[in-house]
Amino acid sequence: MSSDGRGFVRNGKPFRFLGANLWYGAYLGSKGEGGDRSRLVRELDDLISMGVRHVRVVAGSQGPDDAPYRMVPSMQPARDEYNRDMLEGLDYLLMQLARRGMVATVMLNNFMPWSGGMAQFVAWSQETTVPFSIGGTVSRESYFTFVEQFYMDTDAMEASYAWAEHVIGRRNALSGVEYKSDPTIMAWEMANAPRAMSMQHEFRNWVRRFGTHIKSWDASHLLTVGHEGSPGGQRLGAGNDFRVIHSIEEIDFATVQMWPNDWGWYAADNAAGRSLPEAVGKCKVFLEEHVSVAEVFHKPLVIDALGLVRDNGAMKPETKTEKRDEFLKDILYEVVLHLKRKRAIGGVHFWGWAGEGRPNEDHDDHRWRHGDAPTGDPPDTLQGRFSIFDQDTSTRAVLVDYAKQINFNAAITAVKTELEPVPATG
Repeated sequence: MSSDGRGFVRNGKPFRFLGANLWYGAYLGSKGEGGDRSRLVRELDDLISMGVRHVRVVAGSQGPDDAPYRMVPSMQPARDEYNRDMLEGLDYLLMQLARRGMVATVMLNNFMPWSGGMAQFVAWSQETTVPFSIGGTVSRESYFTFVEQFYMDTDAMEASYAWAEHVIGRRNALSGVEYKSDPTIMAWEMANAPRAMSMQHEFRNWVRRFGTHIKSWDASHLLTVGHEGSPGGQRLGAGNDFRVIHSIEEIDFATVQMWPNDWGWYAADNAAGRSLPEAVGKCKVFLEEHVSVAEVFHKPLVIDALGLVRDNGAMKPETKTEKRDEFLKDILYEVVLHLKRKRAIGGVHFWGWAGEGRPNEDHDDHRWRHGDAPTGDPPDTLQGRFSIFDQDTSTRAVLVDYAKQINFNAAITAVKTELEPVPATG
């Protein structure tokens, strides 16, 4: 896979995609605790039936496993301990993707708390705990203040590099394919939604250093930062993080995320100034601004996460999705228009595929607990709120329609893989 400056190229042909956020894919692929390989196979087959040929997945989660509201069991329970079953879950996921001709963007770290990520690397470095609890006394802002220390904590960064090098240098224990040679991996993503906060200079240095490291370990795959973009009217001038980090040579394509609810652009009760048409209008401006910046550097833009809550902010699978469907139609139509005008858009990942996963209704706080089936919502968020379930017929119809319009050269030849393990390092 490569970039032609406007989109992606695979096997010498242009490649565009409509993809899904399947962040928990490696978890289902594990043969150990929490794994459900049969469900993973069904989920991938279901996505294929809708025309989805690309998934965005997590390849890094940090313990301790008794920490609240995060993915467990973790891939890295302690700083110097790696979970072999979870890594083989990633192996199994990649093997099953290859069998279906699907490709993946693989996230190596996370600014948000639900997989441990940057905050946990800081906690290990400083021998403390991550100050984050939902519904408790610690605020989200306190968490952000804590996690931004990552960019100036050399020890924390080095530990994260060691994990990333271990993943990138891995040989698949089921197929025997080295990750750095695996065509199923489209791209490495440095982190989910990394934010500079007050550490703009240190943040940019981290992108440069980490990017240089990754390219030295694997020069054959694409690389992206995983940036959310600059919402809320933030200027995209010369000093803006989005602009600066995507000018770095090692970064092959740009990303944004779209969360009208979280950004205060949309309220499920249609509060004044936050109706769906107004939110869609802001999202269109946001997309145009970021595509224009990406084009300056001759790099395609990918919408990493496109999400809206269910109608009225509901969480149960049987609730309506009329507003979400309308939102997806409007934004995906805008993407199609950009593609027809040969703008620099490489693909879109909708958020987030829950498939047959269902929230556990026994939990009064609607949060995920150890042992629950994963949905499209990470453990620190309300389960079901952003999830797209397999029974969401109208939403599926929208995705099927736009997969046909957006996908280009997405019918990739599947790779024959074997289930028998071969010698490999964990």
